[in-house]
Amino acid sequence: MHKTLKQKIAYDLTHANSFGINWAKQLPEYQRILNNDPKECLAWKSPHEVYYRRDPYNGNSKLNRKLLIKKLKDAAKVVTLQCNRRNDRAQEKTNKTPIYNVGDSVLLRYKKKGLLNRRIWAVDGVIQKRSMKTNMHKIKYRVPESARAGQSARSEEKWYHVSNLTQYTCTSTGASNKKQLHRKQYCIATTKSSLLENLRSEFGLPVVMDPIGNGNCQFGAVSYHLRQYGIHRSEETLRQDVETFLRQTPVLGNRICGANWWNSILEQARNYLSRISTEYEYGDQITLQAMSQLYNMQILIVSTRNSATTLISPDGSSCLSSRCPLIILGHYPEGAGEHYVALGYNIHVL
Repeated sequence: MHKTLKQKIAYDLTHANSFGINWAKQLPEYQRILNNDPKECLAWKSPHEVYYRRDPYNGNSKLNRKLLIKKLKDAAKVVTLQCNRRNDRAQEKTNKTPIYNVGDSVLLRYKKKGLLNRRIWAVDGVIQKRSMKTNMHKIKYRVPESARAGQSARSEEKWYHVSNLTQYTCTSTGASNKKQLHRKQYCIATTKSSLLENLRSEFGLPVVMDPIGNGNCQFGAVSYHLRQYGIHRSEETLRQDVETFLRQTPVLGNRICGANWWNSILEQARNYLSRISTEYEYGDQITLQAMSQLYNMQILIVSTRNSATTLISPDGSSCLSSRCPLIILGHYPEGAGEHYVALGYNIHVL
């Protein structure tokens, strides 16, 4: 029973002795009860919603359920195709899918349609077209006699995935991917041990100190050589000395034809000095020139690439001088670790 009607009957029963049931004096009280009772707004509802008390386009209708099922199936098909393409790409990278060109003769794995036809034939075919994006190939072939079922001989052209194709020998299949073979043929190992052995065999320079490759290797190798001459400077102190020297010395090398050192860098000078003063920051040609002038010594850089050597002297010359002490550093170039080591030498070797 409706809540308002219950209130009305209850009010009539409690006040029957005074006024009688449904007496006119009780109408204002009935009006107050009806107005105070919460009501549902029907202004924005359709007649269907008012009568049936539900939305005509809700999910309970049979038509809407069919549309929803179709939408979910279409979305599942799209996701399945995307997943299959990702799996195909991953398998191609792992198995190095061979590349077939138009006009190549291949063996095709042929299978008739139908659930009962489980037999598979290997037939000769020729590639007519190909799609590198999907790895699909259009093959022209003749249907085998045992698969014709009494029909006359006929040729077909259909699209097949590369997984259904192969060539007559393993050699020809592997040779189709010439890029991979070219890369394997010219593979050169550049391990740390091989680079050290290269310094010993070609130059006769043993590695006397191999610092940790944490960015301080250049300062660590120079610090080792300075200790041999009685100059004890740690890696951190040597880095601070270089920063102070660069702040006070705008021109490095020959002062007559030399230029400001910050002209050879892309960043601003203050940013460079702030960066080079940070621990574990790599040193470069400018820091080597600064250390050469600061301690009046010659630095010979021996690179493991192409047996190249670079001489850094206090006056900027490229000739060895007997007036200044000499230290030798080994350098692994870019692509081989960007690392400095301290090398030992004999006077007669130079």
